[in-house]
Amino acid sequence: MGLVPQIISVAVLLSGLSWGGVSLATSIVEKRELTQTGVQAPATVTQHHKKTVGGRTTSVYHLIDYTFTPIGKAEEHPTEVILPSDLWNTVEAGSTIMVTYNASNPADNQPTMILKRLSPFASDMIGMLVGIAVAVVFTWFSWQLFRVITSRRRKPKTPNPGTRGTATGTAKPDRSKVQQAAAEFGVLALLLLIFLAILAAFFTVFVCGIEFVGPLVVELMQNSLL
Repeated sequence: MGLVPQIISVAVLLSGLSWGGVSLATSIVEKRELTQTGVQAPATVTQHHKKTVGGRTTSVYHLIDYTFTPIGKAEEHPTEVILPSDLWNTVEAGSTIMVTYNASNPADNQPTMILKRLSPFASDMIGMLVGIAVAVVFTWFSWQLFRVITSRRRKPKTPNPGTRGTATGTAKPDRSKVQQAAAEFGVLALLLLIFLAILAAFFTVFVCGIEFVGPLVVELMQNSLL
Protein backbone atom coordinates (compact mmCIF):
# COMPACT_ATOMS: atom_id res chain seq x y z
CA MET A 1 0.00 0.00 0.00
CA GLY A 2 1.46 3.34 -1.06
CA LEU A 3 1.61 6.52 0.93
CA VAL A 4 -1.37 8.17 -0.81
CA PRO A 5 -3.87 5.34 -0.08
CA GLN A 6 -2.68 5.27 3.53
CA ILE A 7 -3.25 9.03 3.85
CA ILE A 8 -6.71 8.72 2.28
CA SER A 9 -7.65 5.85 4.61
CA VAL A 10 -6.52 7.79 7.68
CA ALA A 11 -8.35 10.92 6.50
CA VAL A 12 -11.61 9.00 6.00
CA LEU A 13 -11.28 7.35 9.41
CA LEU A 14 -10.54 10.67 11.13
CA SER A 15 -13.48 12.35 9.36
CA GLY A 16 -15.86 9.67 10.58
CA LEU A 17 -14.48 9.87 14.11
CA SER A 18 -14.74 13.69 14.08
CA TRP A 19 -18.36 13.64 12.91
CA GLY A 20 -19.28 10.98 15.43
CA GLY A 21 -17.39 12.80 18.18
CA VAL A 22 -19.24 16.07 17.59
CA SER A 23 -22.65 14.34 17.61
CA LEU A 24 -21.77 12.40 20.73
CA ALA A 25 -20.41 15.46 22.55
CA THR A 26 -23.61 17.40 21.75
CA SER A 27 -25.77 14.59 23.14
CA ILE A 28 -23.68 14.34 26.32
CA VAL A 29 -23.78 18.11 26.93
CA GLU A 30 -27.57 18.21 26.52
CA LYS A 31 -28.06 15.33 28.95
CA ARG A 32 -25.74 16.84 31.56
CA GLU A 33 -27.48 20.23 31.35
CA LEU A 34 -30.89 18.63 31.84
CA THR A 35 -29.57 16.56 34.75
CA GLN A 36 -28.12 19.62 36.50
CA THR A 37 -30.73 22.30 35.76
CA GLY A 38 -33.85 20.47 34.60
CA VAL A 39 -37.18 20.16 36.38
CA GLN A 40 -38.93 16.83 36.85
CA ALA A 41 -42.61 16.17 36.19
CA PRO A 42 -44.81 13.09 35.71
CA ALA A 43 -45.75 12.09 32.17
CA THR A 44 -48.25 9.62 30.71
CA VAL A 45 -47.19 7.18 28.01
CA THR A 46 -49.70 7.43 25.16
CA GLN A 47 -48.06 5.07 22.64
CA HIS A 48 -45.68 2.15 22.98
CA HIS A 49 -44.44 1.06 19.58
CA LYS A 50 -41.54 0.05 17.31
CA LYS A 51 -40.20 1.49 14.07
CA THR A 52 -38.23 -0.45 11.45
CA VAL A 53 -35.98 1.54 9.14
CA GLY A 54 -33.57 0.56 6.37
CA GLY A 55 -33.56 -1.55 3.24
CA ARG A 56 -31.54 -4.73 3.04
CA THR A 57 -30.14 -4.14 6.50
CA THR A 58 -32.84 -2.98 8.88
CA SER A 59 -32.74 -1.44 12.33
CA VAL A 60 -35.55 -1.65 14.86
CA TYR A 61 -36.10 1.29 17.17
CA HIS A 62 -38.17 1.11 20.34
CA LEU A 63 -40.24 4.26 20.86
CA ILE A 64 -42.73 5.73 23.26
CA ASP A 65 -44.94 8.79 22.96
CA TYR A 66 -45.82 10.66 26.12
CA THR A 67 -47.40 13.90 27.28
CA PHE A 68 -46.68 15.97 30.37
CA THR A 69 -47.73 19.29 31.82
CA PRO A 70 -44.93 21.53 33.08
CA ILE A 71 -45.29 22.62 36.69
CA GLY A 72 -47.27 25.85 36.96
CA LYS A 73 -48.46 25.74 33.35
CA ALA A 74 -51.58 24.50 31.61
CA GLU A 75 -50.42 23.33 28.20
CA GLU A 76 -49.39 19.75 27.57
CA HIS A 77 -46.22 18.82 25.69
CA PRO A 78 -46.37 15.66 23.53
CA THR A 79 -43.00 14.00 22.88
CA GLU A 80 -41.72 10.97 20.99
CA VAL A 81 -38.45 9.41 22.11
CA ILE A 82 -36.36 6.33 21.38
CA LEU A 83 -35.60 4.10 24.38
CA PRO A 84 -33.08 1.30 24.86
CA SER A 85 -34.92 -1.99 24.46
CA ASP A 86 -34.43 -2.99 28.11
CA LEU A 87 -36.08 0.23 29.34
CA TRP A 88 -38.76 0.08 26.66
CA ASN A 89 -39.84 -3.30 28.01
CA THR A 90 -40.48 -1.80 31.46
CA VAL A 91 -43.25 0.57 30.29
CA GLU A 92 -46.47 0.32 28.33
CA ALA A 93 -49.23 2.58 27.07
CA GLY A 94 -50.89 4.23 30.05
CA SER A 95 -47.80 4.00 32.27
CA THR A 96 -46.61 7.00 34.23
CA ILE A 97 -42.95 7.95 33.92
CA MET A 98 -40.87 10.87 35.15
CA VAL A 99 -39.47 13.32 32.63
CA THR A 100 -36.90 16.07 33.07
CA TYR A 101 -37.44 19.26 31.10
CA ASN A 102 -35.89 22.66 30.58
CA ALA A 103 -37.99 25.14 32.57
CA SER A 104 -37.52 27.89 29.98
CA ASN A 105 -38.19 25.52 27.07
CA PRO A 106 -40.34 22.52 28.06
CA ALA A 107 -40.04 21.10 24.54
CA ASP A 108 -36.47 20.26 25.55
CA ASN A 109 -37.21 17.19 27.66
CA GLN A 110 -36.23 13.58 28.10
CA PRO A 111 -37.39 10.67 30.25
CA THR A 112 -35.44 10.86 33.50
CA MET A 113 -34.51 7.18 33.27
CA ILE A 114 -32.39 7.74 30.13
CA LEU A 115 -30.43 10.77 31.32
CA LYS A 116 -27.69 8.41 32.51
CA ARG A 117 -27.82 6.43 29.30
CA LEU A 118 -26.58 7.26 25.83
CA SER A 119 -29.26 7.13 23.17
CA PRO A 120 -29.54 3.90 21.15
CA PHE A 121 -28.41 5.81 18.06
CA ALA A 122 -25.31 7.12 19.87
CA SER A 123 -24.55 3.66 21.26
CA ASP A 124 -24.86 2.10 17.79
CA MET A 125 -22.66 4.83 16.33
CA ILE A 126 -19.98 4.29 18.97
CA GLY A 127 -20.10 0.54 18.40
CA MET A 128 -19.72 1.07 14.65
CA LEU A 129 -16.78 3.47 15.04
CA VAL A 130 -15.07 1.17 17.55
CA GLY A 131 -15.54 -1.79 15.22
CA ILE A 132 -14.07 0.14 12.29
CA ALA A 133 -11.14 1.42 14.36
CA VAL A 134 -10.29 -2.05 15.70
CA ALA A 135 -10.56 -3.60 12.23
CA VAL A 136 -8.43 -0.88 10.62
CA VAL A 137 -5.70 -1.22 13.26
CA PHE A 138 -5.74 -5.01 12.86
CA THR A 139 -5.54 -4.72 9.06
CA TRP A 140 -2.69 -2.22 9.25
CA PHE A 141 -0.60 -4.50 11.49
CA SER A 142 -1.43 -7.48 9.25
CA TRP A 143 -0.31 -5.54 6.19
CA GLN A 144 2.95 -4.50 7.82
CA LEU A 145 3.63 -8.12 8.80
CA PHE A 146 2.81 -9.23 5.27
CA ARG A 147 5.27 -6.70 3.83
CA VAL A 148 8.03 -7.95 6.12
CA ILE A 149 7.38 -11.57 5.09
CA THR A 150 7.26 -10.84 1.36
CA SER A 151 10.36 -8.62 1.45
CA ARG A 152 12.36 -11.52 2.86
CA ARG A 153 11.11 -13.84 0.11
CA ARG A 154 12.28 -11.45 -2.61
CA LYS A 155 16.00 -11.75 -1.91
CA PRO A 156 17.83 -12.28 -5.26
CA LYS A 157 19.38 -15.67 -5.85
CA THR A 158 22.91 -15.99 -7.23
CA PRO A 159 22.79 -17.75 -10.64
CA ASN A 160 24.66 -21.01 -11.02
CA PRO A 161 27.16 -20.57 -13.86
CA GLY A 162 27.48 -24.32 -14.25
CA THR A 163 24.05 -24.63 -15.84
CA ARG A 164 24.95 -22.55 -18.89
CA GLY A 165 27.01 -25.21 -20.62
CA THR A 166 29.92 -27.61 -20.47
CA ALA A 167 33.57 -27.09 -21.21
CA THR A 168 33.04 -28.48 -24.73
CA GLY A 169 30.50 -25.71 -25.49
CA THR A 170 27.45 -27.98 -25.51
CA ALA A 171 24.54 -26.01 -23.92
CA LYS A 172 22.33 -27.67 -21.33
CA PRO A 173 18.61 -26.87 -20.99
CA ASP A 174 18.13 -23.67 -18.97
CA ARG A 175 15.27 -24.26 -16.57
CA SER A 176 15.64 -20.96 -14.74
CA LYS A 177 12.74 -19.34 -16.65
CA VAL A 178 10.40 -22.22 -15.90
CA GLN A 179 11.39 -22.21 -12.25
CA GLN A 180 10.96 -18.42 -12.11
CA ALA A 181 7.48 -18.62 -13.66
CA ALA A 182 6.47 -21.32 -11.19
CA ALA A 183 7.83 -19.26 -8.32
CA GLU A 184 5.92 -16.17 -9.49
CA PHE A 185 2.72 -18.19 -9.78
CA GLY A 186 3.27 -19.50 -6.26
CA VAL A 187 3.80 -15.98 -4.96
CA LEU A 188 0.60 -14.75 -6.66
CA ALA A 189 -1.38 -17.63 -5.19
CA LEU A 190 0.08 -16.89 -1.78
CA LEU A 191 -0.78 -13.18 -2.16
CA LEU A 192 -4.37 -14.06 -3.05
CA LEU A 193 -4.73 -16.38 -0.08
CA ILE A 194 -3.24 -13.80 2.28
CA PHE A 195 -5.55 -11.09 0.89
CA LEU A 196 -8.63 -13.28 1.37
CA ALA A 197 -7.48 -14.21 4.87
CA ILE A 198 -6.96 -10.55 5.81
CA LEU A 199 -10.36 -9.63 4.34
CA ALA A 200 -12.12 -12.37 6.30
CA ALA A 201 -10.23 -11.40 9.44
CA PHE A 202 -11.17 -7.73 8.89
CA PHE A 203 -14.90 -8.47 8.92
CA THR A 204 -14.53 -10.89 11.83
CA VAL A 205 -12.67 -8.32 13.91
CA PHE A 206 -15.14 -5.63 12.82
CA VAL A 207 -18.12 -7.67 14.05
CA CYS A 208 -16.31 -8.58 17.30
CA GLY A 209 -15.50 -4.91 17.82
CA ILE A 210 -19.16 -3.97 17.47
CA GLU A 211 -20.51 -6.82 19.59
CA PHE A 212 -17.96 -6.89 22.42
CA VAL A 213 -15.62 -3.88 22.48
CA GLY A 214 -18.30 -1.32 21.54
CA PRO A 215 -20.63 -2.04 24.50
CA LEU A 216 -17.67 -1.84 26.91
CA VAL A 217 -16.71 1.56 25.52
CA VAL A 218 -20.34 2.75 25.75
CA GLU A 219 -20.63 1.61 29.37
CA LEU A 220 -17.35 3.28 30.27
CA MET A 221 -18.45 6.56 28.69
CA GLN A 222 -21.83 6.45 30.45
CA ASN A 223 -20.20 5.90 33.83
CA SER A 224 -17.58 8.59 33.38
CA LEU A 225 -19.37 11.31 31.38
CA LEU A 226 -23.04 11.15 32.40
